[in-house]
Amino acid sequence: MKRIIGFLVFLVLITVSANTAQAGYYWDKVNTTQGSMIYPLPDNTQTQSIFLLTEQDLYRSLDEGRNWLRINSNPVWHVQITNTDIYSLQGPNEQDLAVFKYQPAQAQWEKFCKVPIGTKVFAVLPNGNILVAKQYNFSSLWQILRSYNNGLSWDDTAYNGGGNILEATPDGTIFTRNNESYFAGRSTDFGEKWKDLNKTYPINKFFISPHYTNDKTVFAIVNERNIYRTLDKGDYWSSAMNGIEDNGKLVSITFSNNYSSDKTMYCAYENGRTFVSKDGSQDWTSLDVELPQSVKLNDICVSSTGKVLAAASDGVYQLIYTSTSVDNYTTVKAKFIVGQLNYKIGGDVWLMDAAPYTFNDRTFVPVRYLAYALGINDSGIQWNSPKNEVTITKDNTTVKLTTAKSIMTVNGKPVVLDVMPQIVDGRIMLPARWIAEAFGAEVYWNAEENSVIIQYREKIINSEE
Repeated sequence: MKRIIGFLVFLVLITVSANTAQAGYYWDKVNTTQGSMIYPLPDNTQTQSIFLLTEQDLYRSLDEGRNWLRINSNPVWHVQITNTDIYSLQGPNEQDLAVFKYQPAQAQWEKFCKVPIGTKVFAVLPNGNILVAKQYNFSSLWQILRSYNNGLSWDDTAYNGGGNILEATPDGTIFTRNNESYFAGRSTDFGEKWKDLNKTYPINKFFISPHYTNDKTVFAIVNERNIYRTLDKGDYWSSAMNGIEDNGKLVSITFSNNYSSDKTMYCAYENGRTFVSKDGSQDWTSLDVELPQSVKLNDICVSSTGKVLAAASDGVYQLIYTSTSVDNYTTVKAKFIVGQLNYKIGGDVWLMDAAPYTFNDRTFVPVRYLAYALGINDSGIQWNSPKNEVTITKDNTTVKLTTAKSIMTVNGKPVVLDVMPQIVDGRIMLPARWIAEAFGAEVYWNAEENSVIIQYREKIINSEE
């Protein structure tokens, strides 16, 4: 009886909890890992890797943000992306730091060089030189050092107008920014000589065009509200805001992975409002999308398959376009924690009679509660004892599994599993990912809390029908 009541409450929740939206774009949460920066691997034609920087950890995803694996052993203090590689500043503390280069084929870090004590940021330049920036003995002035010999020795560039930004271009131009005034400085000779740039524009971030070798374009977020671009290495800046209305704090710009041909780029505000330009920033169009009110967007990137992903204060989101009205649908999210009898659907907690567990890197969940989480009631679950076969049905999808085979059928078509269903203490336990994805749900793993998250869109029940 309690199970039936629980399912009825679940239906009521679907009826009343929808966020009305029209056809168009929306941010879809794909993982709960919170990130401050998100990056695609530069050579993204060979891998679908995405990297996410949290407070001091770096994660890698191979499935466009749904699942993340931490790839650092020491705290990560800074990350640099070049045209071909990803580097990170790692070390147990600021007194013992080194730059590491990521080797994606081996999925490991290779030590690149040691850096001076107190280094905050670094840049590996196209000619092999390395720049680092650090504070002068905790004063407001910053020191930029350069190494010609892979960190064996460091020369002071004698420029103190820099700060915690070092953004390098393929031709050896480097931009920095004073941490107090936010005015920019620049070197055009791989960091040997520096000059202050126009002090009209307090700059927050620089973004180098992926087509820089040909178009020489550098973009900047100015005063947290505006986008400017320069074609002459920062001597002259022009506004690139046509079509963008002020939506608060502007936080990120990113480029399509085919930018050299399609000239598509995106900019995003802290509230998730996002704009697209298809002509290299000449004109912008609003995508009429934003995040929930309490969520803050920190950074965006475009994956190797063209998906726009966002690192936000409560997880990773993907920008989705739907060509049909979604007024009659809502997002449902369920959570199962390994070893715990409680599970959640939305904000409500329910009780199971068997706890989830992991086996061969797969999370197993009791079939009945997994079905409930997917919006399936008892009539949609059938157990054939002589065959040890379970059948789960929802709408036009029927899934069948047996405890003796690593094959399930989805609407009669066989699907090979990497694990078999199991019977534990009389309870049928199924691999959550395989079942949920068969019903069109998205599944991701939260390593920090040992939980599996299931998320899908459910049609709202009209109480008048």
